[in-house]
Amino acid sequence: MRGLLSQLVTLQTTRLSHPAGTAWRARADQARTVRLVGRLRSADETTGRKYPVFAVEDDNGKKQNVTVPPGYLQDIVKPYWGERVEVVAHRTQGRLELLDINPAEASE
Repeated sequence: MRGLLSQLVTLQTTRLSHPAGTAWRARADQARTVRLVGRLRSADETTGRKYPVFAVEDDNGKKQNVTVPPGYLQDIVKPYWGERVEVVAHRTQGRLELLDINPAEASE
């Protein structure tokens, strides 16, 4: 300890302009927002891809690929693999980018 000087410090919190955990998300306009409901069936994080993707298969067997930020794929795949999910994505530059994923309601 250097010297005997002590200082009183006050910590304050500030209100965020966005919910926690959404800082990486671009603001999506409603016209380009897509809602998918189906089972999480495949995932690909190979080095040849610019963005990792996972696929959601709907009740008719149609698969839609959804891109995620690097490092997020494993966090999504482990808890939801094979489960019925509801995905909200933003269509941009010919691909779907993940905005939110949750377990699908049982009635859907």
